[in-house]
Amino acid sequence: MKKTKRLALFISLVMIFTSITVPMDVSAATTSVQSITLNVKPKITMYVGMKKKLKVKSVTPKGSSKKAVFTSSDSEVLKVSNTGAMEAKAEGKATITATSVTDEAVSREVSVTVKNLVKNKTYNKMVIALDKKKKTKKLSLASKVKAVNLSFASSKKKVAVVSKAGVVRGKKVGTAKITIKGKKSFVKGAKQVITLYVAKKSVKSVALNKENVTLKPNETVNLTTTVTPDNAANVVTYDTSDKNVAMVDQSGKVTAVNEGTAEIIATTVDGSKKAVCAVMVGIGNKEVSTENENSKATTEKGTMPTSTEAVTDIITENSTEQADLGEPGTSDSSTSEQKVNMDAVPYVATVYTNPDLDINEDVILKFYATDYYHSAYLNDNYEEEFEIELNLNGEITKLKKNAGESTINLGKRKEGEYWYTIQAIDKYDRKSAEMYGEFRVE
Repeated sequence: MKKTKRLALFISLVMIFTSITVPMDVSAATTSVQSITLNVKPKITMYVGMKKKLKVKSVTPKGSSKKAVFTSSDSEVLKVSNTGAMEAKAEGKATITATSVTDEAVSREVSVTVKNLVKNKTYNKMVIALDKKKKTKKLSLASKVKAVNLSFASSKKKVAVVSKAGVVRGKKVGTAKITIKGKKSFVKGAKQVITLYVAKKSVKSVALNKENVTLKPNETVNLTTTVTPDNAANVVTYDTSDKNVAMVDQSGKVTAVNEGTAEIIATTVDGSKKAVCAVMVGIGNKEVSTENENSKATTEKGTMPTSTEAVTDIITENSTEQADLGEPGTSDSSTSEQKVNMDAVPYVATVYTNPDLDINEDVILKFYATDYYHSAYLNDNYEEEFEIELNLNGEITKLKKNAGESTINLGKRKEGEYWYTIQAIDKYDRKSAEMYGEFRVE
């Protein structure tokens, strides 16, 4: 009987508790996320080969979903998975965006600068010539990177060896891979491989298989180089003066992009020798008529009419023949109208500017300026003065420079990132394409 009463009491209590409705806090499941914070700073630096996990550290309000999807602005520089696993692939800059899964309007960005352990001026290529007295080269480490935090190895020690300090020594003709790894500190996990070419002789000259080409947009042409002597290293890097007109890869394949003119420059890895190919893409012959008050010709010795200052650019309509420089034809300014080919714009191209500089170094911009016909390259006696317009981070400076290779010394600069454009303007106010570049002072 007592057992029956106890059982009845137990059943009654169970029924009472199960009938009670317990209020639940569902705010966590329904609250919309307003902002997210990541586990890294807004700007970070990584080195090629490094991997890092990016994740949502906190959300506002608390209790909101931390789920996010990650994307990269440039996967060739920095690859990222949907879940935030980053891998530095190549030198450059990329922006990683973390977007909330529950609200696409809520996101957070991280600006990532990817560097190489060794300053990469020549696309990870290096040459040592055995005919030089000095058969060693010290690897130029990136700013703040110390050799003590790295390991160095050569794939062929009979061809070349590398010390713990990053000094490479060529031993015999051949090719070897120099591998640099970050083993500790902020470079841990980074990796860079440089291809070393050990040659018997130094390069005396380099030439391209084509000096000029004419293409239509999307057409391609392959450039190749030859060097002298034959037992020197035929290893070059390729660059373009205007990637909006023509692009080139490191195999020498040129692709025409848009109408215009550009130069493809092949430079030996040691930087001592260069060869240039002029590329013209879909160039027209637009002519603009101009009046010149000073175009009246005279037979007086020593007087030169303006209409023949540049015979390749100006033709006088009433001349019986095209004037030759120094032996002008005759014209009458009252009846003569000159035509200037406004498409015959100057060229300006980068020679070389160090992209990574120490705060104690002078910033030297090196460039090459010539006319439409590449006279500075083809004719040693060619002389022409251009107005050079330099735009440095929005500050414009104008100066005069002669045709050919020139430099602009910007002096020492404060720490930071800089961009610049250089444009050449000739006496007829024809303007070259703007050459763009960047450098960083640390």
